[in-house]
Parts: sequence; structure tokens; C-alpha cells
Amino acid sequence: MRKLVAIALRFAKRQLPRWAAVSLSVIALSSHAQVPTPPDPVAAAIQSALAQGPLASGITQPNYAAILRFYSLRAFQPAWIGQNEQAAANTALQTLKNSAAQGLEPADYHLTDLERLEGSPAKSASVLFELALTESLLHYESDVHLGRVSPQAVDRDVSLPANPFDPVAGTQQALIQNRLPEYLAQLPPQHSQYRELAEALARYRAIEASGGWQPIDNAGTIRPDLQDPRALALRARLALEDPSFSANQDDPGNGQLTEAIRRYQARNNLRPDGIAGHETLVALNVPVSTRISTIIVNMERWRWMPRSLGTRYIAVNAADASLRVVQDGKTVIASRVIVGRPRSATPIFDAMVTGVTVNPFWNVPPSIARNEILPKVRRNPGYLASHHMFIDGSGAVRQSPGADNALGYVKLEM
Repeated sequence: MRKLVAIALRFAKRQLPRWAAVSLSVIALSSHAQVPTPPDPVAAAIQSALAQGPLASGITQPNYAAILRFYSLRAFQPAWIGQNEQAAANTALQTLKNSAAQGLEPADYHLTDLERLEGSPAKSASVLFELALTESLLHYESDVHLGRVSPQAVDRDVSLPANPFDPVAGTQQALIQNRLPEYLAQLPPQHSQYRELAEALARYRAIEASGGWQPIDNAGTIRPDLQDPRALALRARLALEDPSFSANQDDPGNGQLTEAIRRYQARNNLRPDGIAGHETLVALNVPVSTRISTIIVNMERWRWMPRSLGTRYIAVNAADASLRVVQDGKTVIASRVIVGRPRSATPIFDAMVTGVTVNPFWNVPPSIARNEILPKVRRNPGYLASHHMFIDGSGAVRQSPGADNALGYVKLEM
């Protein structure tokens, strides 16, 4: 056998790069060596449990390699059981219990099993608790930092930078430095919008716990200046989401009700006319459970985003067709923008602006030219001229610079 290994190594040195030959050397050596059993009985029990494989040790197959690496890095010493480890265990358990505040599902982290194992007097239960808590915490760290699902699994048109993250190494370092609470606290996105969503999630869950809201009869517009039997229900509904408005306050002429309607409409991207018309009533009647689900989905989307956007950036919110230019944390420009339709949605992407073109030509994308522009030309031969468009020598449709140019006066090159 040694002769075969030597031949394999010589071959590797001739045919493979140096790192591959070294890797084979390590494999050859490990075939003749056994990992020494730790002298500590608890460490030995952890190693023995892991040596039995994922099922016997109570670990799911996808997480087994990570947990084995976690304990190999610490010579199989426990991270959570023992007097010196109690504070870290409490921090880990409390973080998992608070996972709902991050829009996550506590049941994913096996809290019931952890509580049962923690309270069991059986000696074997402590090792299982140790391994189960490690698995649950690493799972939570990945979920809260990277997201529960990959963005590409939801939308193929996503181009975001990779977010390198190693929960095994991060947790290990935090335990060594005795700073596990600080480490876990910085894992969720630190963007202000994410924190605002977390605060909104708590508010809407409190509303849901108190019974939520009842739908308002949508049979016609509710005008504050007219006597309408639905006005009381409207007042109560608005007060649930608007801390500056009270359903029972004295309101001569319904002026405060009108302003409360306007504020609600502005928050929900509706025309702020102060009248509870059809669109406003439809929005008011969306169940609180749906609002909660929407918040949770958007918290997940923030977990996909780069951890730092820099001190100066442009953020386009396709959902409400708005743009913000942010400098040192402050919005210096805000604008409405045109975004794609559902069948031709605006992609999710992160890119660096490399140049600016003033008064640009618009090179109409072939799909837009084929599906939108040319059918209009067939119906109206003067369409191109009236929109300052022309067909160039290559057959592409272009639009000249000017006030009606689809790109506006400035084009950002990315």
C-alpha cells in the first residue's frame, strides 16, 4: 500500500499543481493515522456521537459537515454545556426564541426539542442538547444573514454580489473572544429600512393579537364631510395604524379625519385626496395577516442585499416606482421613476455607475421595438417622426435627444 501511495504522489507532482500534490499527501497520511480521542469525557462523548453519523447524533444530513467542522476546530470541547458555557447557551437560546422578531419561524430551530433536552436528567441528553443547539444556531445565523431562500430561486433576473459568510468560523471566533451577543446582534441587515420593517412587524403582530381589524363596507365612497354610518368604522380602522389620530377625539367638521385619510393614502401610494374612495377602502380592507406576510417577505429581500451600500448611492424601489439619491445617510434627491410591468419586470441588481451621458440617444431594445413601437408604426406611419425616432443603418430604432426622450436628459452608464 505504501508503494502505491508513493507512486500516486510522484504522479501528482508531475501532473497536478503543487496544491493538489499536497492535498494527496494529506490524504495519504490520514489513511495511516487515527484522530486521537480527547481526554475530556464530555469532548470524547461529543466526538463519539458525531462519529456515529448524522442520524445517530440527531443532526440532519445537510448540516452534518458544518457541525463536524465546528467541533473539530475546538477539539470537540462543548460550547453550550457546563458551568462556564451557561451564559453562551442562554444567549443562543434567547436569540432563537427571538427569531420571530426577525421575520423568521422559530419552529425551524427546534426550540421544543431543545427545551426538552435541556431539562432532561439523562446524561446522553446533554450531548444531544449540545449538538442540537449548535445545529439550530448555525441554521439561524445563515437564515438571518443570507436569507431563508436564494434570490435566484424566486427570480431568475437577479444580479446581486455574493455575501461571503461562514457561520462556523464566525461563531467559533465569537465564543473564543467571549462576544457572542455582539456577534449575533450584527448578523441581521443593519440598514435603517430593515430595522423599520422589524418595528412595523412588531406593531402589526400586536394589532393581530388584539383582534386585527374588521372590513369596512366598500359600497361607495365615504366622504368625511357627509354623514355616513360607516364613518365610525373608518375612524377606528385608521386609528389602528396612525398614532397621531384618535377614533374618539372631538373633530368638528371632520378635518382631522380628512387628514388621517390623506396620511394613510400617502403611506400606501394612493392619491392623497382625503376621501375614502374605492381604492382606499380596498387597501384598508387588506387583512392584517397579509400586511404581516408582506413585511416578512421584504425583510427577506433586505437579507439578499449587500451589507454596505456605501456613503453615496442611488436606490430604486421598483415596488413604489421611486428613486432616492443618498449621501451620508441622508436623502438628497427623491424622484418618481418608470419601472417595468409584471410581464417585463425591472430586474433586481447592484451595479457601479461608471459614467454619465447628458442628452443621450435612446437605443430602443429590440423587444420593445418589435412588440411596442412597430405595431404603432403600422397603425400610424407618422409615429416615428412625431416621437423623434428613426431607424438607423443597422435597422435599429433610435430616439433623438430631447424633452420627450425616454431616457430623459441624463443617462447613467453602469
